[in-house]
Amino acid sequence: RAAVGAQAAMEGGFIVLLALAALEASESATGRPRYLASALATAAGAVLSLAYLSFRPVTAALLILALIAWILLRDRRLAQKSRAVWLVPPLTAVLVNIHFFALLVPLWTGALFVGDMIENHRAPARRRSGRDGVLTILCTVACTMTPLLRGMFRSVLDYSLRDPLVHSRVIVEMQPFYAGTMGHISATIVILLGILVLRHVASPTHVRLGKGELIWLAGSAILLLRLGRFAPVFAIIAVPMLAATLPQLSERVLTRAVVCAAIALVFLIGSVRIVGAYPPASLPLSAWLNRQGPDASGYP
Repeated sequence: RAAVGAQAAMEGGFIVLLALAALEASESATGRPRYLASALATAAGAVLSLAYLSFRPVTAALLILALIAWILLRDRRLAQKSRAVWLVPPLTAVLVNIHFFALLVPLWTGALFVGDMIENHRAPARRRSGRDGVLTILCTVACTMTPLLRGMFRSVLDYSLRDPLVHSRVIVEMQPFYAGTMGHISATIVILLGILVLRHVASPTHVRLGKGELIWLAGSAILLLRLGRFAPVFAIIAVPMLAATLPQLSERVLTRAVVCAAIALVFLIGSVRIVGAYPPASLPLSAWLNRQGPDASGYP
């Protein structure tokens, strides 16, 4: 029962952090938070991510990554003056003892550093770039703070180059993200995001997209095209960028009684489904693990 509760909490927390990051990015880009655009972008991020989230360490790692992304984007909104950004290196040190996805954090901060170096020429701006550089160095050092370091790199290389299961079609998340019906929907979302971002890059409008965030997005897109399992990683930056680039939408939609009632109903249904998933105390663990029936992969 604790597994059901922990999984629900981690997945719910991941979605909430996507929404918070979307609000930060939309305010940085347009000068004010865009609530409806952020809600729609978060829903798109959920479609991209939920198939890859379950009760395992990588879900906890993605939750921490989403927290780090929110802190970084919040710092950008605050003109890179937030003290909370210095929580990122210790969070990275915790993360590297959970999953190798911790190696993404210095890549993210490095992307922001490079973007700032491209954009900034004046002395105050250069000081902010130097701050990003220090943060990148600290996050890189934090990635070494695990007794599992050598084994982690060895395992990543082994899975990438030699593991027969990874290169077979047995593990769904090791396949392209666009496979299947939900994959087609995910591909549509990714294409839409690409069109919106390219539109703003090609013909700048009132929306201000940072070059660092664009580099971050491009790097995450490369990982997404490599394996489906990187879809939640892509969503962490794709959701904020989608919220910032969606066309202008009326926020009054969210205040209508019928919309509020629909949101409350969805929340209630979701809560009932989670409670209904809790197994009774009389159910053996082995039976619960194989509850999906003979057609689904079970244990052992």
